[in-house]
Amino acid sequence: MDVTLTLMCNNRCSICARRDYLSMIACRSKKDMARAVRAARHHSDNIVLSGGEATLLKNLKDVVLLCRALKFTHIGLISNGRLLKNMPFAVELADSGIDDFAISLHSFDEEVHDEMTRRPGSARESKKGVRNLLKLSEQRAISFRINLVLAKANAETIPCTIRRLSHWGVNNFILAEQIILAGKNQNTLSLEEIRMRLEAVNDIALEEGVTIRLRGFAPCLMPGKIKKFLSHEPHNVNTFEKPGAKKNAYLRSFQNIFTKTDECRGCHHNATCPGLQKGYLHI
Repeated sequence: MDVTLTLMCNNRCSICARRDYLSMIACRSKKDMARAVRAARHHSDNIVLSGGEATLLKNLKDVVLLCRALKFTHIGLISNGRLLKNMPFAVELADSGIDDFAISLHSFDEEVHDEMTRRPGSARESKKGVRNLLKLSEQRAISFRINLVLAKANAETIPCTIRRLSHWGVNNFILAEQIILAGKNQNTLSLEEIRMRLEAVNDIALEEGVTIRLRGFAPCLMPGKIKKFLSHEPHNVNTFEKPGAKKNAYLRSFQNIFTKTDECRGCHHNATCPGLQKGYLHI
């Protein structure tokens, strides 16, 4: 279960939808964080701490120690990895109890990544964080993966990014569908372009022997024959809200970005698939 601890972030990613969709459920204070974590324990054995950028919080270690005291089976962290360039900080988080790290990296190409984050030098810091976690995973029982979002700005570099990171030792990736914000579809791939890019990712998964989970893409966009290293999962909305937040309003706002087309009626995934994002229909 995901708990959004903060919306503060040291990147300003052009493709980020979290501030738009999570503002109504994100924690706003230390008390919010503690209450949300305690309440989440009643719903799940596992917890994922996210933002914004949770590593900016001065009390992050305290939150992790609370999760540990509540005996969560696994404690995860989603981060852009920039502050994990500091190895002692990465060690401190792991020793506090985080055993699953997910690092968001838009591209191995630093120019592409920095253009998407709108923060010069962010790629170099995130890649240093990745290097540190790879070293740390040799010493401690932590799991580690890279989160990627498929967008027009990084589509050309996705295969190279996966290949280069796999040569570093990364063997677990999530490639997520971009959430298209209203009126902001100019930086979005067309459906045909997405199908083509996913076919290429399918081939890379087999060539490199890495695990890649495709998240959020409608089944009709999937490669014709998914190879053994590739899997598919829907958009994850297993997000816990701070006490008093309007989670139903959040879910409605998220669900409202999807629509069913004529082709959906005859699809055997129709009952479980939310459809296509409305933004695709205007590209």
